Amino acid sequence: MKWFIKCMKNYTLFKGRASRTEFWYFMLYWSTFYIIIIAIDRVLGGNFINFKTLPFSEYIPLANLVEEAGLLTLIYRPLTIVPSLAVISRRLHDINKSGWWCLTCVTPLIIILIIFLCKKSDEKENKYGQKPTV
Repeated sequence: MKWFIKCMKNYTLFKGRASRTEFWYFMLYWSTFYIIIIAIDRVLGGNFINFKTLPFSEYIPLANLVEEAGLLTLIYRPLTIVPSLAVISRRLHDINKSGWWCLTCVTPLIIILIIFLCKKSDEKENKYGQKPTV
């Protein structure tokens, strides 16, 4: 939980490095909270936006998973997009890659991004800073 809180506090920090531990624990808690929020929306009956009726709905990633979304879901994702991109950028810096690679998460090249995110950290200092202490 401390990694999720740390990443949320550092939501504007795109410089520096993030270890694999920091990144993957953030993603674990982010996904868990997202599933819980979707479940709460379903239980409360707050699903009011039907994605299938929206123009270009085939290009909305959430529309491929669920047909409807509620208010909590629509609030959570935009609130966490910047912290998610920041930790992805710092994780890429940890393997000595440019943070701009995080933009591939909206393209079919996301497979390359996932491979990068799984790589072992640089053991020594690189151009983005010291190795993070876990």
